[in-house]
Amino acid sequence: MLGCGRLALPSRFSRLSGYLAGLPGGVLSYPSCRAKGSILRGSLEVAPWDRFEPDLPAELRDVLREPPAVNAWLPEALSVAAHYAIADAHGMTDEQVIEWQAETNRRLSHSKLYRAISRASSPSVLLRAAPIAWKVLHQGVKLETQVGDGRATLGVKHPTGLWAPLVHRCTATGFQAVMESSRGANVVVTLLSSRKDGAEYECTWS
Repeated sequence: MLGCGRLALPSRFSRLSGYLAGLPGGVLSYPSCRAKGSILRGSLEVAPWDRFEPDLPAELRDVLREPPAVNAWLPEALSVAAHYAIADAHGMTDEQVIEWQAETNRRLSHSKLYRAISRASSPSVLLRAAPIAWKVLHQGVKLETQVGDGRATLGVKHPTGLWAPLVHRCTATGFQAVMESSRGANVVVTLLSSRKDGAEYECTWS
């Protein structure tokens, strides 16, 4: 099957190959876990896909050629794989991937769709509501928060291998962008731990 993740991909897709090899069913893994189409569309606005890659899984070729609508859902594994394919095709280093996602998240946090999430009066109010708002973007990937005075811890839980360490690092830029858009000052988001089934973050602000 094309979606099984066992295709021999060209060497330029080494990051994508490693990700798919760690999933039980390639881009079709964990079908109950889904991501909003706006996430992939936002990433493509910063790093466009303008090529045909016949060696990629068919599902991946299709979603890159015709991304879903902003409010549509697509499998989370397919969304992650699409991001890896874009990064590999552009020859990005890990640090360049993080900067790409930081810019994408900055733009998304100021879009109309995400204003509803980030327009809370303060970072603390936003973070307390974050687990509910998170469900606007992700299904099957759980967010938990513990909020204090100028400090919070965030935990992300997901099926094994669905998000890799690089995805956890990129997610920190999303938390950063949303908190800054809610009038947070001196916002710092630190990835405390990264596991095969989740990650923990510390957020501080003033």
